[in-house]
Amino acid sequence: MDATWRFKMCRWMFETCKAFGLTQDVVGIAIHYLDQYLSVHSADKITLQLLSMVCLFVASKMHESQPITMEEMELLCEHKFSSDDITKLEAKLLGVLDWKLDPCVSP
Repeated sequence: MDATWRFKMCRWMFETCKAFGLTQDVVGIAIHYLDQYLSVHSADKITLQLLSMVCLFVASKMHESQPITMEEMELLCEHKFSSDDITKLEAKLLGVLDWKLDPCVSP
């Protein structure tokens, strides 16, 4: 994955956050999750797209009073990824993060 794709995914997260009325803090946290994951695993473009969605999904669940729902995630990707795809990568992400979801205390 090159810096151009990371930039595209970050921009997509900001646009999605704005569309859903989420705080920009959620994007910063999601990008932190993305970088932590990518420091351990490589990702092709398709996986990076799914990973970006999952990072935003997890960040919104942890830091928003009205997070993005699974149904909204599926619609957002136009059903390119299933709820099962999202859930599986979410579990893998949480493992990489060692469930440390507050970037202020993560090593």
